[in-house]
Amino acid sequence: MSAAGVIRTYIKFNFKRIIFTATSTITSKKKKTAIAFFGPTGGCVNACLAYTLLNGYKAIALARTPAKLTAQLLQQPGLTPETLEQQLRIVPGDVTDVEAVMKTLIVRDSATGPIELVSSVISGIGGTGVMHYTREAPCDRVKMRLPSLPHIEIPDAHITEKSTAAQLEALRRIAHEKFPSYEALCGCCAARDCDFGDGDQEGDQAGCAASI
Repeated sequence: MSAAGVIRTYIKFNFKRIIFTATSTITSKKKKTAIAFFGPTGGCVNACLAYTLLNGYKAIALARTPAKLTAQLLQQPGLTPETLEQQLRIVPGDVTDVEAVMKTLIVRDSATGPIELVSSVISGIGGTGVMHYTREAPCDRVKMRLPSLPHIEIPDAHITEKSTAAQLEALRRIAHEKFPSYEALCGCCAARDCDFGDGDQEGDQAGCAASI
């Protein structure tokens, strides 16, 4: 084989190796990645969820009506019951329920080892405007609606605020209940048996925290 042929063979072999390595890395990342979805039955988030599953990622979705979400996803081209079973976990509940939100954010919980959280959160929670042609009577004693100019009313105008508050509270509780405290992690420093121990407790804790 000529020198040019050897060079072409070498380049071809290494190119295939690079492609194989990159593909293996992406596949490994997909297996480890899980994305949380809030409001998955809405148009935009439902499309994002379908795209996520079609590309091989795992997902955890919080839905008030799991059957509705499943039916929507099975209407998406390329999604099968097997895909949903292998890659999707649906948590029944409401976005303002902190317990349900916690279950959506936790990929794997273990009493004997570290827990695993989702890598990303996609939320499409928002109020849906409804067109009305009447308005509430100004007198509280008269429970009726009066004709009015067409206008839009949002049944729960603060739902985005409520869901965000629930997510923040869920993260706070996960950090408090599922992860050891900073003091517990650095208790060895206080006991002077830490690898960073040199008699300076504040410096020891800083070194210990940086190594975690």
